[in-house]
Amino acid sequence: MPDETIEGGYPYVDYQNYAGVGYERLLSWKAGHGRISMGQGDVEPQRSDLDTKGVLLPPWHSVVVSKMYFKIVPKASHSAG
Repeated sequence: MPDETIEGGYPYVDYQNYAGVGYERLLSWKAGHGRISMGQGDVEPQRSDLDTKGVLLPPWHSVVVSKMYFKIVPKASHSAG
């Protein structure tokens, strides 16, 4: 199971659960009709109908993504734009 998407773009994600890891990550996505939820233990839905860049995902938090163009990268790389 990948921890990040391949840098350099927003791949289309049909369904993926990105497990929590021990470092911060940045999330970005293109507006659409997909779904994204993130959190630790209980996950909370996020708005997927707006272009969104650079949302901080704390360590050990996971994110579930379906049917959207999405990017997740380590915060240190700062390439979520």
